Amino acid sequence: MIFVKSPPWAFKLVILIGNIIKKSSEQESSRQFTVKVFLFASLYTITSIIPSLICAVRNRKLTTEYTQLTLLILSNIYMLLCTGLHDATAAKHMPVTLQFILLHVFYSQNVFIGGKPYVIHFSSIYRHINTAMAVVSVASLGLRSKAVELEKHDAVLIITAMFAGEILGCLSYTQYVLIKLISELYESLMESIFVF
Repeated sequence: MIFVKSPPWAFKLVILIGNIIKKSSEQESSRQFTVKVFLFASLYTITSIIPSLICAVRNRKLTTEYTQLTLLILSNIYMLLCTGLHDATAAKHMPVTLQFILLHVFYSQNVFIGGKPYVIHFSSIYRHINTAMAVVSVASLGLRSKAVELEKHDAVLIITAMFAGEILGCLSYTQYVLIKLISELYESLMESIFVF
């Protein structure tokens, strides 16, 4: 349950207030820039996992769980981005939504590898880089996004955006449990059919 815990509300409020008090004359963030920030964050996250997949680790089961959950949440974020950027109303809020999601992902990874530093190799280095990546990605999206207008229909999207990371984390954990259950059922079925 790596991505289920929420980051501190102070961080979320800083992002929200920063996007509200911006000057409204700023240009709207391009969709390509939003996707580029996500792809950069995904590339870093996948790169941080690779040494632990190739080399021996202390607890392979925990490392595999961390890897699977990380890849599942990145896939879910990508699907949300693709869906949201094709809707005109949601597209203008995608940079803000992605700010909350990336904060959630990097914070959750920091907390997890801080408590279990043996899960991935170089975890102490990645904790510092995760913090830097959270600041850089949230700040770059914040600087390039349009100011948030608190109208009735927009307020619902902003409130949903604040909890998007937790929602995607729960969805990823549910997917992980289902995949694990199906694979264990398949393995037990194959063991009962074929005796080696």
